[in-house]
Amino acid sequence: MYHCAIFWQSLVGKLAVSAARSVAFSMDGELIAVGCKNGEFLVFSANDLKLLGKRRDRSGAINDIR
Repeated sequence: MYHCAIFWQSLVGKLAVSAARSVAFSMDGELIAVGCKNGEFLVFSANDLKLLGKRRDRSGAINDIR
């Protein structure tokens, strides 16, 4: 549980706290996708939380990401 808290603190440090609306891991656990309030989604490497990609899909919030 401690490692999970550290992970979230690191991820939240890269995002505005109110911006994130949904989070999903890839099936292999290598990637993390974050859907945001402004319609953007971000893709991070799960190992080091490096931002790998960022794209806007719509103007409204992404409340579910798979």
